[in-house]
Amino acid sequence: PQYIQSAVYPLQNQGTAFYKDIHALDKQHITVLSFNRSLRIVIPMNYFFDPTEHRPNMKMYEAIPSIIRLLKDAGPHGSIFISGHTDHAYSHAMQVRLSKQMANNTAALLWNGGIPAKRIRTLGRSTYYPMVWKYASNLNRRIEIYTQRYHNR
Repeated sequence: PQYIQSAVYPLQNQGTAFYKDIHALDKQHITVLSFNRSLRIVIPMNYFFDPTEHRPNMKMYEAIPSIIRLLKDAGPHGSIFISGHTDHAYSHAMQVRLSKQMANNTAALLWNGGIPAKRIRTLGRSTYYPMVWKYASNLNRRIEIYTQRYHNR
């Protein structure tokens, strides 16, 4: 499937490591969007979670250090929201359970990487807020990590 290429608008005083992490994630099909001093990271489920499972696979463990560096660089304060999204391929109960477990497991990876648990909020969005209006689409099966207004150094 075709994925959206990362779009990062110039930020004042962001170091080159910030952009290297974004470029590395983009190569792994992870989209990073920066706008209005907010950061949104979109992780496709097909690449980073085993099919019909809520557990991350090895590709996710390889990508998580870059994600953690971006989130830490975005600032030490403010909430980090992690939402799990599915498509209509499963029963509604399975969609809700799967989306919440994917979000919780992603949160655990961030917490283990040094992001304080008090900053992390998880949501199981199931089929709500699709990226595309297609009954079953790979783009709708995803994890989104977003921050509210980060500071520039």
